[in-house]
Amino acid sequence: MNRIFRIIIWFVFIFGGIGLSVYLDKYYIHIELLDNDWIHFPILGIGSMLFAFVLFNTGNVGRTLAKYGRKAKNLPRLQTDQLVITGVYSLMRHPMNQMLMIFPMAVALMIVSPSFVLIVAPLEILAMYIMIRTIEEPETRKKFGQAYDEYCAKTPRFCFRLECIKALMKDSDSKW
Repeated sequence: MNRIFRIIIWFVFIFGGIGLSVYLDKYYIHIELLDNDWIHFPILGIGSMLFAFVLFNTGNVGRTLAKYGRKAKNLPRLQTDQLVITGVYSLMRHPMNQMLMIFPMAVALMIVSPSFVLIVAPLEILAMYIMIRTIEEPETRKKFGQAYDEYCAKTPRFCFRLECIKALMKDSDSKW
């Protein structure tokens, strides 16, 4: 998928989601963003911790990809030329996408928006899942061929087991 297209999609998801949820909250649910209710502070805290978790683990996964997925020196950013099947990638095929799929829920909780949590974030997560299945996986299959098919046969797309979450939190230089 084109790098610029990915960036545009993320801006649409996050800022479009915020705008839509503020509109829905105000005109359909009839609440104002960040009312003075005491419940907003713990929800904001949970969202902030989830946001930090996503950023930290996305960085770890990105370092793993950069270290093991790039053989050529002049490869553009966000591109790989090696199939990575070590580290957290030995437990799941899409650890970066798994973290990025949690991102909309973190933002939804941070802005304490019921419509973002209940409507917009789940729709964005579903859209990301569909893009992974219909765009990213076919591109990867085309790039790496039989090796990717064999990897898919033994490695799940996503993994939420405690072992996998712990692996996400390890740096790329640690022993697996």
